[in-house]
Amino acid sequence: ASGGSPTALFGHGLGALIAFETARRLQARLCSLLALFVSGQRGPAVANATPSLGDLPLDQFVAQLRRRQLVPAELLCDPDAMRLFLPVLRGEVAMLENYHYEAAQPLHCPIVACDGLADPHASRGDAEGWKLETTGRFSIQRFGGDRSYIHREKEALTALIGNHLSVMV
Repeated sequence: ASGGSPTALFGHGLGALIAFETARRLQARLCSLLALFVSGQRGPAVANATPSLGDLPLDQFVAQLRRRQLVPAELLCDPDAMRLFLPVLRGEVAMLENYHYEAAQPLHCPIVACDGLADPHASRGDAEGWKLETTGRFSIQRFGGDRSYIHREKEALTALIGNHLSVMV
């Protein structure tokens, strides 16, 4: 069905790709998209330059999570949490590594790409990759901290999204 309530989507990491693919499908169904907010993920057409993690033995996988700062340090230091989250993390890594981008009509809604200034695996070029995915406005917002900035900067991120949406509706 076309129309529906205006929708905005947000995703971080793998969630950014899921939000992007959802936005594509919503647009194809003529749904009203206010904006796409993506975080902690390079543009979907930007090639992954990092070596694969998915098939590493467990100890090497955890070492790479730590080295690449892919999860909060507090999680890595909690054996019970790691036991719970390792299967989820392996699944997320596998989905990211197996994601296949297919070129399609760009979105018409604005895209706001967010990342952490101290994320060793993010560059402005990675965030700029999202610009190719819209004919609407595009902006980049960089927050203090590494990839896990999303946990420390909740209020600032929520305010950013709220400010963008308040001028759109």
